[in-house]
Amino acid sequence: MRKLWELAWPPVRDGDILRAARERMLNIMAITVAVLGGFAGALNFVENIEVYPVQASAGLVIPLSALSIPLIARSPRLVKPAGIALCVALYLLVTGMIGTIGGMYHPAAIYFVGLPVPAAFLIGHRSGLVAALLCCLTMLLLYSVGGPGGLIENPFENDISAYQVGWTTVVLVIITLGVGIAASVFQHELEGAGRALDQARQSANAANRAKSDFLAGMSHEIRTPMNAVLGMAQALEQADIPDAHKRQAETLARSGRLLLRLVNDVLDLSKIEAGKLEIEATRFNLADVAGTVEALYGPAAREKGIGFSIALGEGAREDLIGDPVRISQVLNNLVSNAIKFTAEGEVRVEIDCERAASLPGRDIRITVRDTGIGIAAPDVERLFQPFTQAKPGTARTFGGTGLGLAICRRLCELMSGEIAVDSTPGSGSTFRVRLRVDPADTAAPVLDCGCPSALCDTALRGQRLRVLAADDNLTNRMVLKALLADVTETLVMVEDGQQALDALASGDFDLVLMDSQMPVLDGITATRQLREREAAAGRAPVPVYAVTANVMQTHINEYVSAGMTGVIAKPISREALLEVLGQHTRDAAMPAATRRSA
Repeated sequence: MRKLWELAWPPVRDGDILRAARERMLNIMAITVAVLGGFAGALNFVENIEVYPVQASAGLVIPLSALSIPLIARSPRLVKPAGIALCVALYLLVTGMIGTIGGMYHPAAIYFVGLPVPAAFLIGHRSGLVAALLCCLTMLLLYSVGGPGGLIENPFENDISAYQVGWTTVVLVIITLGVGIAASVFQHELEGAGRALDQARQSANAANRAKSDFLAGMSHEIRTPMNAVLGMAQALEQADIPDAHKRQAETLARSGRLLLRLVNDVLDLSKIEAGKLEIEATRFNLADVAGTVEALYGPAAREKGIGFSIALGEGAREDLIGDPVRISQVLNNLVSNAIKFTAEGEVRVEIDCERAASLPGRDIRITVRDTGIGIAAPDVERLFQPFTQAKPGTARTFGGTGLGLAICRRLCELMSGEIAVDSTPGSGSTFRVRLRVDPADTAAPVLDCGCPSALCDTALRGQRLRVLAADDNLTNRMVLKALLADVTETLVMVEDGQQALDALASGDFDLVLMDSQMPVLDGITATRQLREREAAAGRAPVPVYAVTANVMQTHINEYVSAGMTGVIAKPISREALLEVLGQHTRDAAMPAATRRSA
C-alpha cells in the first residue's frame, strides 16, 4: 500500500523538491485522465464495440495509457525517450480514432487539450508548445474535412449541430494553446530552477569536500604536535622524577587526551557527513570492551565520590563480529557524560546481547543509568544535534562541544541500531542503545594482543626487540625514542623510506615502525619494495607497522595492500606500542610449530 501511495505521490528524493513537484503534478493529471476518461471510454466501448470495434477500443486505451506516466517519471533516463513515444502514440491514437469517426463531432477531441502537458513535462518546454500547435492545427483540419457531407463518417451529426461544433472547436483550440503555453512556461521555470539547484548542490558538495579535506589536513597537522605533547607526557609518567613533576605530567597528558578527543570528534563528524566513515567487521568480546571502560572511568567516578558499576548479561560473553572501536566510542561517550553530570549517587551500566529479530544477527543492548541533573523533555531532542547541548549554560558549567551524542546517534544508525533517552530533571537519565552485530565464527582467530598492556612492559624487559623506526619528523623520532628506549635492545631511527630499506639490507630487525608520509620514499612504497626483496630472497617478512595520523579505512586498506602488518595511530600511545612489541616478543619466543597451529 505504501509503494502504491509513493507511486502516486512521489517522495522528495536526493533533496530534489522540484522534481518531486513535477512528478506529483503529472501523476495527478494522469490519474484524473485515467479515472474520468476511462469511465467515459468504458461507456463508449459498450455503446460502439459492435459497430466500431477499433475506435471503441482506442477510446478505452487512450485514457488508461495515462497510467504509464507515473512509471515513466520515476526514471530520469527513461523520461525523455519514453515521453516522446507516449506523446506520439497518444497523438496518433486520438487523431486516428476521431479522424475515422466523427471528426470534431467526437467527444474524444477533448484529449487534444491535455496532450501538451506530458509533452512539456516529459520531453521539454519547447515540446509543449510544438504539441499545442500540432493539436490545434489537427483540430482545425479535422473540423474542415468533417461535418455533414464531409470526408469523415459521422454518426453524431444528429446529436450536435454544426454551429455548436464550430464554437467547440474554437474553444478547444484556445484552451489547447493556453494549456501548452502555461505548461511550457512552467516547465521552463522548473528547468531553470533545477539548473540553479544543481549548481547550488555542486557548490555545496565542493564546499563539503573542501571542508572534509581541510579537516583531514588539519587533523593530520594537529596530531603531529599532539604526538609530541602526549608522547613526552607519557615518557615523563614512566620516568624516575619527583611526584610533583609526575602529577604535572599526568595533568599534561590528561589535557592532551581531551584536546585529542575534541579533534577526533570533529573529524568523525566530518567523515560521517561526507559518508566516508565505515564500520569495521572484527572479532571482539563485549567483556573486553566493558573491562576497558571500567578501567578508564572507574578512577574518575571514585574521585568524584560516586558509585560506578558495569553489569554484563550472559549473552555479553560470547565472541561477536562488529566494530569494537565504534562500540567503545558510543559507550565511552555515554559513561563519560553520565559521570560528568552526576554529582552524587551512582552510574550503572548494563550490557547484554540477544538474538536479533532477523537471525542469525545479534543485538547489543546497552543501558547507562545515572542519578545526575537530568534533562527536561523539550531539551531531549536537542541533545543529538551537532554542536548543541541541553541548555546554553551547560558548556560553561560542565564543558564539552555538544558533538558526542550527535556522533553516537550517527554511529548507532551506521550499525543498524538506535539510541534513546528517558530523563527527569533532578532525578537522572537513562540512555538505551541497540546495536546490530553478527555472531563470531568459532574458527576465526581472536584479534587480540593476548595480554594486558600493563604486563607487556614487564614481559618486554625480559626479552627486548630490535626495532627500526622511520619518520621524517624530528619530534616524532624523539617521542618514539623516549617511549621505546628502555624496552628495546636496539632502536635505530631513520628519516625516510629509502634509509629504512638501506638499514634493513644491512641489519637484522624484529620490527619496523614506518611513517606513511615521508620524503624521498614514503612508507607505503618502501614497504612494497621491502616485500618484493623478501620474496625474491625467500626470507620471512619482517612485521611492518604504519605509524600514522591517516587512519581512515581507505588509508588502512592501502597499508594492508602494500604488505603492512598493522597500524598504530598518532598520537602514539605507549600502551599500543607495548602491546605490539609484546605480541612479537611472545611470537619470537614461541616454538615454530606452535606459531603455525595458532
